[in-house]
Amino acid sequence: MTATSTGTSYQVALNGTGAGVSNGTAGVTGNTLAAQAFGNSATNRVTQTALNNGAPSAAVGNYQVNSGAVTATVTSVNFGVGISGPVGNSTLRTTGNQITASATGNSAVSTITSR
Repeated sequence: MTATSTGTSYQVALNGTGAGVSNGTAGVTGNTLAAQAFGNSATNRVTQTALNNGAPSAAVGNYQVNSGAVTATVTSVNFGVGISGPVGNSTLRTTGNQITASATGNSAVSTITSR
């Protein structure tokens, strides 16, 4: 299992012939880029009730195998502000952007409850 993100770009382009930004703010903020790969995932639940006497008992087993690699990759990400004209009394920012790559081979959650 492979998750890949390549060549992603988040841009603000101000390509006018006049002032690029004057007394203002231009930004690329709060973007999220994620590549997530999952091999196997299982959720096991057992709910049991005791008979008239005695305590209930139960067991949960989980066996998982991945036949190949589980990988996540993010490459060539660009956050930016491009301005061709002058910038006067202004703010240009790229803030609060997140890039994540996560790979989970095997995951299991098992729950046993009794009433």
